[in-house]
Amino acid sequence: MMEWNMIHQIKILQSQGLTKRAIAQQLKIHRKTVDKYTQMSEEAICKYKRDADRVKKLDEYRALMIYFLQKYPKISAPRMTDKLAEKIDGFECPGRSMRRYLGNLKRTVCTKQKRYYEPVIDMVAGIQCQIDAGELRKVLINGSETTVYFLVFVLSFSRAMYVAASLKPINTNIFIRMHDVAFRYFGGIPEECVYDQTKLVVIDEIAREITVNQRFNEYATVAGFDIHSCRGYDPESKGKVEAGVKYVKNNCFYAQEFDTEQAMYEYIENWLTKANNRIHGTTGKVPKEVLANQELKHLKAYLVPDGWKSSKPLLTRKADKTSLISWNGNKYSIPDSYQDSNVGIEPSGNHLYVYDLETNSEIAQ
Repeated sequence: MMEWNMIHQIKILQSQGLTKRAIAQQLKIHRKTVDKYTQMSEEAICKYKRDADRVKKLDEYRALMIYFLQKYPKISAPRMTDKLAEKIDGFECPGRSMRRYLGNLKRTVCTKQKRYYEPVIDMVAGIQCQIDAGELRKVLINGSETTVYFLVFVLSFSRAMYVAASLKPINTNIFIRMHDVAFRYFGGIPEECVYDQTKLVVIDEIAREITVNQRFNEYATVAGFDIHSCRGYDPESKGKVEAGVKYVKNNCFYAQEFDTEQAMYEYIENWLTKANNRIHGTTGKVPKEVLANQELKHLKAYLVPDGWKSSKPLLTRKADKTSLISWNGNKYSIPDSYQDSNVGIEPSGNHLYVYDLETNSEIAQ
């Protein structure tokens, strides 16, 4: 586009009668450059303008193209055009323009760096959901100060939001269950979900290679969405949901008291109805309407069956006859009905969660 602007300026100055030397001095470019563009025919200039417009249009979808390039490093220009057309109504691009643009993109984007990340993809429906965790202390429930743990899900395109809450610290099982409810609420799943560096998603990172939580990764694979973890201290990669967490704290929970835990969940559902029907402060549109009219048809069907259970076994421990299990040199009590039985365990932060191996339900914390 810079070249097209230069051609435009040269032609204007030429029409004003300036010499090539004067044009070169005024624009601070080499005289050979002025020679090159002053000799271009009107037909060549029009063709150049069309090519520049196509590049500008592809620039709008650069982040989406990088997403597909990261996912399919050997993708061809025709296939990239097809992928964009699947997500963008009416998208067309001549083969030569796409080959040239994609070739430049492949040379400038290092596809082997798994932690490379572009800003959020919010111009195309059905691509991205941003997810972040929050907690709020001293929420009054039945007169007692209680800590509420929650996840905020925001679809980047429509800005439709879902909030899943828990009175227990969020472990992998709760994390998966919250995703399940959110996707059912939205009516489908996006291409990718974006997260902070939470241990519920990324266990470790060495030299920009990440090790994901295997149980959650299996769920994502079954559900059909990609996991994308942001670099640390990278708010631009997840700006929509960061604002969502603040909005939930300051608007949803602020100055609220609840008689029971169930009353809190019902209040959140009612609050979400209002939040998704308001005019969004950034887009100027109603998230629920954008979701229903534009984004829903681009979301993939959510086909994970109810009660999905990971095929990867939990760590196991056998309870003794006094219903105690051992972990890291300590003894922990579980319900008496599990004495002399094997149970599943999952350490998470400062907590140890214990599960029934048949039902995968939590029996102790």
